[in-house]
Amino acid sequence: MGREEVLKLLDEEIITNWMELRRRECIVEGLKSLVANSRTKGTKKWLDGWSSRWKSAVSDKQVAEVVNSKSDWDKLKSLKYGEDELLHMCDPNNIKRGAIHIVCTEMYAEEIRALSGIQVVDEDDTTVRVRQHFDVLKRSTKYQEALSGQVNWARVNIFFATAVEQMEDYDCETY
Repeated sequence: MGREEVLKLLDEEIITNWMELRRRECIVEGLKSLVANSRTKGTKKWLDGWSSRWKSAVSDKQVAEVVNSKSDWDKLKSLKYGEDELLHMCDPNNIKRGAIHIVCTEMYAEEIRALSGIQVVDEDDTTVRVRQHFDVLKRSTKYQEALSGQVNWARVNIFFATAVEQMEDYDCETY
């Protein structure tokens, strides 16, 4: 059974639950980047407060409430997610679509890494892989089409198989 066949068996809810820890990793890294690039004390103070609430949450339920806090995500949205597509993907309003992106980075990591052409130090870092995925997604309408609406896992698989084959034939421009 191929990857696409396994993925077809999973509904969005299962994928969302399965990828939640990876989503949280992406949120943490995205917020770190936002703090580092923020120029306003108010934004940094708000982010520090959100981070403190996250760290003080004890149960999984409390963590989920803090991570998905509507007021914090509304504030983040008003800041245009710091122009970070990673944070935009992690917004609770995008949680199912975000999980699809993350599962693609997990299931097709090797292919995405090869197609992105981006050399990285830590290839096991979820956020690095998601950013590589976005890079490949931006450059390929076939990949975009396979992921749009109801995901067509067979088309995703065909895209990667074809693109990697073409890349191996030194014809990267056609994927």
